[in-house]
Amino acid sequence: MADVQTDTPKSGISVVICCYNSSERLPATLRHLQAQQDADGIAWEVIVVDNASTDNTAAVAESIWSEKSITPLRIVHEPQAGLSYARARGAAAARYDIIALVDDDNWTPPHWLTTVEQIFRQHPEVGVVGGPTTEVCESEPPAWFQTFKGHYAVYGLDSPGGIVEQYVCGAGLCFRKAAWEQLLSDGFEGELTDRKGKELTSGGDTEICAALRLSGWKIWYEPALLIQHFIPTGRLNWDYLTRLNIGFGKQSVYLDAYYALLPSFTHGTPAPPCWMSESLKAVRALIGLFPQIAFRSEQSREGSASWLIWKNQCARLATLLRERGSYAERFRRIAGAKWNHSKTPPL
Repeated sequence: MADVQTDTPKSGISVVICCYNSSERLPATLRHLQAQQDADGIAWEVIVVDNASTDNTAAVAESIWSEKSITPLRIVHEPQAGLSYARARGAAAARYDIIALVDDDNWTPPHWLTTVEQIFRQHPEVGVVGGPTTEVCESEPPAWFQTFKGHYAVYGLDSPGGIVEQYVCGAGLCFRKAAWEQLLSDGFEGELTDRKGKELTSGGDTEICAALRLSGWKIWYEPALLIQHFIPTGRLNWDYLTRLNIGFGKQSVYLDAYYALLPSFTHGTPAPPCWMSESLKAVRALIGLFPQIAFRSEQSREGSASWLIWKNQCARLATLLRERGSYAERFRRIAGAKWNHSKTPPL
């Protein structure tokens, strides 16, 4: 992870855009930020984190921003591949006390900055702010897209706005820099690298929310922060969705400890996760799905929820087997961490 910056941050918003070969997606994202309204009274900056890109992401960012340089834009480089590393690098470089994470395919609404600023200033107990997303598909999506669009980070909570117990989506995720730096100072180290090059793992946003929630901060969900998520044609296919679900299965193992400590995230019951029990659940799920999967042709699997669950549980079981020796230790480590202010004992 990036080193902690010890200077006291100024009042304002640092928009961090983590990029890996983003030259095609980034221009629209930057132009939506350039279209922010009523933000004259807010100090803000844009930080583009070039995460081991092999294209001209940095040059494109500077070129687009020069067309309408309404606030400073900086390029910082994170050579270690992984979205979590890029986010940490951007947070360390941030000059302001609010950090707003915007993906390279996120289009912010016109009053996004002013809304974020207002929530944080009016609610000092809130450490994390986020909102919903809606899809903007580059081409006509497949028939199954509406059923599975939540897998593409198209998301919303059943809430009119306010403090929530669930985590909020990484698209447009905002948090206090002081809260993040305190986590790192108290020894927090993320379990997930999140997206890494072409690997479709994720979960880093959930981990940020969980860690800050465990450290005592509240989470605020705001419907007015609706972000448009651009989905290119190359991702609107069954192979991509299948690989997403494999990534979901892998990441779930590393998030189990957080879910056990924060059962409200998943409406569960507080209890330390048991490696044997979780492994058997995955095995039972696979046995139950086998008749539906084994006798279907490859072509008929497209659009099948059973197929996605099968791939998810296969990946989860394989990761559980690989993590057998560290699974219980991960829970004890997080439960007993200095930054964890919850009441759950490290059993």
